[in-house]
Amino acid sequence: MSGKKTKKRAFTVMVIPHRGEKVRSIRLPTVLLPVSGIILLGLIIALAGWSKSYIALREEAVRTTELASELGAENRKLNEEVDLLARETADLKERVSGLHKLGVKITEIIDDTDPEEIETLGAFLGEKTPPTGGEEGAPADLKRTLLESRGGNEQVGETAGNIVLLQSVLPEQKEALQRLIKEAEEYRCELEATPSIWPAQGRVSSTYGLRTHPITGRREFHYGLDIAAPMGDPVFAAARGEVTEAAYRRGLGNVIIIEHGYSYSTLYAHLSAFHVEEGDHVEKGEEIGCIGSTGFSTGPHLHYEVHQNGAPVDPEKFLP
Repeated sequence: MSGKKTKKRAFTVMVIPHRGEKVRSIRLPTVLLPVSGIILLGLIIALAGWSKSYIALREEAVRTTELASELGAENRKLNEEVDLLARETADLKERVSGLHKLGVKITEIIDDTDPEEIETLGAFLGEKTPPTGGEEGAPADLKRTLLESRGGNEQVGETAGNIVLLQSVLPEQKEALQRLIKEAEEYRCELEATPSIWPAQGRVSSTYGLRTHPITGRREFHYGLDIAAPMGDPVFAAARGEVTEAAYRRGLGNVIIIEHGYSYSTLYAHLSAFHVEEGDHVEKGEEIGCIGSTGFSTGPHLHYEVHQNGAPVDPEKFLP
């Protein structure tokens, strides 16, 4: 056997200071080189992985910030839209309330109208299909603010469409209701001026037309309606109007004439007493006198005439 020992391979690392201090050397076995390389390679790979993850996380953070900013802007836009919708619907509510009051007024004017028919205005609005946006004729500010929503919010779009519809429908409906009120008031005035109730309670003893006169016995035309009733029973105005005469006439006795307007007038004869005088305004059904037998009369009764456009007509065609 050889007495010499095999020397292990090694490498030396020398540290040389800058200020003249003693040089130091470190002797490292060569076996550490591959281990050090592996460790260094692992560190490099780990650093590269960490750097990639950091970049990805940073990009994700940037995207999240941008999305949050977009969502915030969208949320502010939606809040503005909701605020505008609230203002618009509040205004429309007031207008609908105004139309409701007009409808109630029409009901009060026309008594035979079913109140439930105008309880709401949904009847005429329901006949139209609400648009969902972008229709012609819509108010420019509403189309600009509500119908260009980037979020595509269907609820907001539908509400905006309904508002556009209401804004287009309500003015014409209000105008129609106002015309209807005017026509209804005119119709009511004409009804009040039409002699449509019995002026006294009793038995019809002589009708309108040719008859034999009960006193003279001659055939002649009878221009009114005779209603036999007890002496002193009330006589009522057959329609609203103004008393133009309350006086005694030869043949007819005590007479009241009322001008009603709309081409109508009525005459009440043979009265025993007056409850009105010339110039008085009377309402339909108001008591104006009493049954009597003044003038040419064979007993207590009311002679009642209706004149239209100045000419006598059959009173019974106006009576219920």
